[in-house]
Amino acid sequence: MSNRLTLILIPLFFINFGLAQFDPVLICSTNVIDATGPNNSHKIAMRQELGDTIHIVFYSNDSVKYVRSTNRGLTWETPRTVVQGIYPAIDIDQRDFRHIVYQVLDSINHTYEVYYYCLDIRSPPRNISETPGNSVNPAIVVDQNNLAHIVWAVNTFGQYRIYYRAYDLMNLSDTFQVSTIGTEAAIHSFPAIGIYQPNNRVYVIWQYYDSAYRTPYQIYSRYREGSLWQEIIPLQGHWYPLREPSLDYSHGEDWFSACWQDRSSGNMEAHFYGGNGGGYNTPGYSSAPVLSTLGTTWSYLFWQDGDSDIFYHLYYFMAGGWYASGTFREAFQIDEPIYYPNCCGCYCIWTQGDSSPYKLYFCDFGYPIGIKEKDQYSQLIKIYPNPTRSLVNLTYIVPTATNVEISLYDLSGKRVKTLVKGLKNSGEHRLTWNGTDNQGRRVPSGVYLCRFKSEKLERIEKVVISHNSKL
Repeated sequence: MSNRLTLILIPLFFINFGLAQFDPVLICSTNVIDATGPNNSHKIAMRQELGDTIHIVFYSNDSVKYVRSTNRGLTWETPRTVVQGIYPAIDIDQRDFRHIVYQVLDSINHTYEVYYYCLDIRSPPRNISETPGNSVNPAIVVDQNNLAHIVWAVNTFGQYRIYYRAYDLMNLSDTFQVSTIGTEAAIHSFPAIGIYQPNNRVYVIWQYYDSAYRTPYQIYSRYREGSLWQEIIPLQGHWYPLREPSLDYSHGEDWFSACWQDRSSGNMEAHFYGGNGGGYNTPGYSSAPVLSTLGTTWSYLFWQDGDSDIFYHLYYFMAGGWYASGTFREAFQIDEPIYYPNCCGCYCIWTQGDSSPYKLYFCDFGYPIGIKEKDQYSQLIKIYPNPTRSLVNLTYIVPTATNVEISLYDLSGKRVKTLVKGLKNSGEHRLTWNGTDNQGRRVPSGVYLCRFKSEKLERIEKVVISHNSKL
């Protein structure tokens, strides 16, 4: 095997603060205003964070619809009906199997049941809830062993609880009651589910109300590791409503991010908790908040406001806080009402329109890396030769004496190597890199981001390393 190192320079890319990477794309129409709701179950999924294929489920006329794009949302196939039901959720496993859960109205008992369906096997839908009463708001996540984890809320004779089951297409686990706290009158509802993939730790988050408590409104979480469920953890409590939580995992790190409606200030706000940043409240009347994370670096928070618009906040961990925010109407020049955002990674979908038929839109918000520099700094950093047999040469320019940091990151946002950190005089500087990380190990082949950052400037070069390329 050759030990030669090839570094190929790819054109620079920048994203303006507050702007999406691409314009919104119209997918199709739907007859319901909440086709992309409720907000806490994923309607959009992809197997890999940078995958080209995107899967979406929504509902229209009491039918679950499925639609797919194979080019990162630039064009979409024609939607098709897969089952009869409403409020679907989707996730993708390691085999690219598509797992869907949804609600179905039992015409005999006049109650809702939760069903599971896999688009890639020849088996009929499976009743997951199998409980008396109304089973609603299902959510699903699939682990690295292709095991589907499903949660839903049940109202049985006035008792509201959260239940869980696991399914591997062959065996269905026993039903487990996740919500085991509070009085008999307590209302547990609106569950969301996420997973920490390295050890398949499953997290569930839900809203809670119990009039017997001094702070009757709570947001609770609980996780399952292996076959054991841990104790319930309170995330926030108040005498004002806390509702509709959503969560996602900061992949690669042992924490999760969450958001929910929060009226503790007297206004309806979107509260952002944990993981990438955390503890942020947004101003104004905010509802249906959702969020997604990418690596340990980026978080995306979307919510609907009282004027039927959608707000967004993009959090960039390497920049130390929120770096972009705005509204869809302003960013995309939309003059129609917008409802129910739903997101996965850097992708977002929503429902739009004044009346039925409504429109279903998609947008790629891209990766918030870098800022626009002035033209005179377009050659701030150069990486050469291209290709190279061994050492990588970097030349960078410091316009005025300042603190400079040059680091390399992988595409999950993990820092791989710090090349420069400290005060540098103005002028041209040169250095070499031997292709190893901070622990002295040779980095694997792949795409990396070389980031130059000073007190006033920032620039990103996207590079590809291939150890086996022939010169």
